[in-house]
Amino acid sequence: MNKQTKPVQPETNATTVQPAQANEDLLDYIARFTDLSADAQKKELVQVLQALGQNKTDISLRSKAAIMYAIPASKVKDNAKAQSLLDDLLKEKTLEAKQKGLLLLIRDFVSDNSKLTSKIKDEQKRSDVAQQKFDAAQQRADALQQKLDELKDIERTMIDRDQKKPK
Repeated sequence: MNKQTKPVQPETNATTVQPAQANEDLLDYIARFTDLSADAQKKELVQVLQALGQNKTDISLRSKAAIMYAIPASKVKDNAKAQSLLDDLLKEKTLEAKQKGLLLLIRDFVSDNSKLTSKIKDEQKRSDVAQQKFDAAQQRADALQQKLDELKDIERTMIDRDQKKPK
């Protein structure tokens, strides 16, 4: 695991995080998480999910899990899970305005990314169908060209034979 990453532990009620500090911590977490290797990212996800298993209401842990699933540099990226976690988080009444703004931004990014991914898949399918149609048309054109060439050969053969016959 990267030395920059702090082990994830559930926060206690004794330490309250100021709203601006929470956003800065999440932004720092995003920066640290993106620098991790794929294995380290997977380990980090396991740690966060284990901690969440112990404390399902911890907004910080839920935010970190959503971030891991949402950010582009994540090796554990999963738009559906990120969207679900973010939607649940945004229903929390204890979120400060700045936290909510950051999570809304991430949710909108995930939503747009999902829509674009879906459009890309649809376009790829259309492209594949068009390519198949083109390949089939190319094969028919090649077959017709071959028949035409064979007919020309037959015609040349007949012309040559007619010219060699004495009258």
